[in-house]
Amino acid sequence: GPAIRAAVAMGEAMGQVKRPAERLARALERQATPAEIADALGQPVEKIERTMEAMRRPISLETPIGESGENTLGEFIEDKAQGSPVDAAAQQLMRSDIAAALESLSERERKILLLRYGLADGQQRTLEEVGRVLGMTRERARQIESQALRALRTSDAGRHLRDYLAA
Repeated sequence: GPAIRAAVAMGEAMGQVKRPAERLARALERQATPAEIADALGQPVEKIERTMEAMRRPISLETPIGESGENTLGEFIEDKAQGSPVDAAAQQLMRSDIAAALESLSERERKILLLRYGLADGQQRTLEEVGRVLGMTRERARQIESQALRALRTSDAGRHLRDYLAA
């Protein structure tokens, strides 16, 4: 609607003022005045002052947006930390499939893969560290890891994990 177009236009105006203002500030070695920016852009000083004022003013995420005002600005801003619901569901499904595949292994094989690839705590470990934690040599940990990976490649549950690698 018109409110969105106005917000987009103001965002573009801010960008058109900000970049030249920064260039002028570097050239002048001081903050450029609205009159200097207006002169450089060939625009009225009043327009530059309005734009600069809008750039300084914080905007609440609760600001009504749209003709009816029933939506807020915050509803249109993506939360990058949150991730999309589809991504969250896919992650949960993948964790569930990994857990099912690991269930087909012996407890010792499962522990080695969990430690080696950080599947339990997010911290990947070297074969040396895995061996130390489980009380075996690095070579024995490598042998069991190799055996576990081979078992996963041939199991139905393990084959199902290939779909995630292809994606």
